[in-house]
Amino acid sequence: MDKMKEILVGVLVIIAIIMCIMFIFTFGGFEKNRNYYQVKAIFGDVNNLEVGTPVILNGVKVGDVKDIYIENDKVTVILNIKKEIKIRKGARIAIMLKGLIGDLTVGIYNPKSGEAYIKDGDVILGIDPVSVNNLIEKG
Repeated sequence: MDKMKEILVGVLVIIAIIMCIMFIFTFGGFEKNRNYYQVKAIFGDVNNLEVGTPVILNGVKVGDVKDIYIENDKVTVILNIKKEIKIRKGARIAIMLKGLIGDLTVGIYNPKSGEAYIKDGDVILGIDPVSVNNLIEKG
């Protein structure tokens, strides 16, 4: 009888641990994602841009690169932007060098006025970065 109680307690502990792990994986990133909206930027080339690269607006970090993939011969970059940041529909997005060592950032240039604001999931055409290889080929 004691052996049965020990087995039952062991099974219940294992079930509780599994439920805790599932809860953490299910709701662990929920709060973070709720504070951001996503914008798709389409580029011809992203010059080795990586997931996690900062997104800058007026010199201030407002988000980061969430995902990068190729779609229809173009590179799609998914940007996580803080909810409180408003980007106008006429905004330009460019990949820029930060400093002399070659770190990249994604820069957003907002028009001064007039345009409506973009929403979660909107698409913006990006400005391709200047590639040293392209300059050498043209030179």
